[in-house]
Amino acid sequence: MTYLGTEGYIAPEGPGTPAADVFSLGKVLYEAAMGKDRLQFPDLPTTVFENADPLLLRFNEIIVKACEVNPQARYKSAAQMHEDLVALQPK
Repeated sequence: MTYLGTEGYIAPEGPGTPAADVFSLGKVLYEAAMGKDRLQFPDLPTTVFENADPLLLRFNEIIVKACEVNPQARYKSAAQMHEDLVALQPK
């Protein structure tokens, strides 16, 4: 089967589901937050470990879950991912 899209953004199971969209969003967030190419996922910049910012580490956990290869382990919807992202905000 062939899919149309950019390498690294398409979920392993292919496009067309909310979980696949979350996978793509996770890769975009990875690039934006970590400054690395989506094909380098899940590598982290050394500055993440040097500074050990708990907020950034938690954000990375959300990104990793969004980019899970196994769709059963991934967020099922953007709403689920949104809940975890909102929890990062200071109260």
